[in-house]
Amino acid sequence: MFDLWFANKDKINNDKQLLLDAWKESVNVQMHFNDMEMKIRTLAVTVVSAISGAIGYLLKEGLMSTPFTVILFFIGFAAWTCFYFMDRFMYHKLLKGAVKSGVKIEEELKSSYNIDVALGQCIKAESPVNIFDNKTLQMHSDQKLDFFYTSVPLISINGFFMYINFGIIATIIFLIIDIIFALYTLAKGYIKEGKYDWIYYVTFLILNLLLIIYLYFIYECSLYTLFF
Repeated sequence: MFDLWFANKDKINNDKQLLLDAWKESVNVQMHFNDMEMKIRTLAVTVVSAISGAIGYLLKEGLMSTPFTVILFFIGFAAWTCFYFMDRFMYHKLLKGAVKSGVKIEEELKSSYNIDVALGQCIKAESPVNIFDNKTLQMHSDQKLDFFYTSVPLISINGFFMYINFGIIATIIFLIIDIIFALYTLAKGYIKEGKYDWIYYVTFLILNLLLIIYLYFIYECSLYTLFF
């Protein structure tokens, strides 16, 4: 009888240790993917900043219309897009999978062995950001990435054209309104985990793209008027 009791106890201890080891490995995997994402974002900003600096130099030297400037622009756009897809649709999905796995292990440790570890659950609970302090308007990790990779570049380009066309005050007002618009549409589309209604944010993207075209047209007309 005692041999059976000790055997069962050893099995329980072994199972508990295996679960703890699995949880530790899950945390290590989460740290690895998070580190990879941070490196991608750092590299993306570095590459695009360098290309933007080169384009700025060409603008300063009056060489904006050269084919080299256009080539640099498309290289920058292609690089940023590649970084976005690599981050958003590859490593971030792997990170989310690792967090979900960790949460399951934590639940098993709590229910079977009364070991209270809740790292993954705390990360999941603290990740959403309430927009305008409204719990029904939340930005989750996917939407934060969309804001970083898509909203910020579009708002920045429009802000640049607003500044050269209308001055600093109009630019500041535009930036405030457009940032709020981006945050609202990103949060509004979130339904629940795994489901997202893109119509709101696509509206933001389309309007900003059209605004870029319109502001660039105004800029070109002003140059034409200036020289002719």
